[in-house]
Amino acid sequence: MTALKCLQWQAPERRGKRWILKSPGHLSALEEVTTLFPDTRIIMPHRDPVETLPSYCSMEATLYGIASDRVDPVALGAQWYAKLQRLLGDYVRRRDTIGENRFVDIQYSDLTRDMDGQVRSIFSRLGEAMTPEVEQSLARAIADNARDRRPRHDYRAERFGFDRADIERDFAFYRERFGFAVASMPGEAA
Repeated sequence: MTALKCLQWQAPERRGKRWILKSPGHLSALEEVTTLFPDTRIIMPHRDPVETLPSYCSMEATLYGIASDRVDPVALGAQWYAKLQRLLGDYVRRRDTIGENRFVDIQYSDLTRDMDGQVRSIFSRLGEAMTPEVEQSLARAIADNARDRRPRHDYRAERFGFDRADIERDFAFYRERFGFAVASMPGEAA
């Protein structure tokens, strides 16, 4: 976070402008971010861990595969399962300390279904204007991120050594708090 302060100091044209950070890694430093930047607002797209965990592990397996011929999906699953459980648990505790008014919550499923509407809602909740530049960027982002432009990947929980029941049990604290109803795992019939 000190690096952001330094960057802001080095770029006078950034003074008074918002920083927009996109990183789940910030979940472990929310108190620091909100202390150093007191007007911070956190936009949190909530996605059911039943979907997130296998998808995240699939992404990590792909990244590990770039540097290794041997990727053990079960070992990788155990590592990231524990890490993401800890990160989300810390996030919930920190959120309680920081205060609900600092968060703009959206459902990931709403974002993927209606990116335009969700971004407009976020801007409205933040009191920000939808400038012509923002409108153009949003239209480009929607076109560039169309589901049919991206390959599907295999993110079955069993591939990584856990299953739906494990996730429902171990992530109940998050699923209950952010309103996730029982849904099918990706690839399962509802």
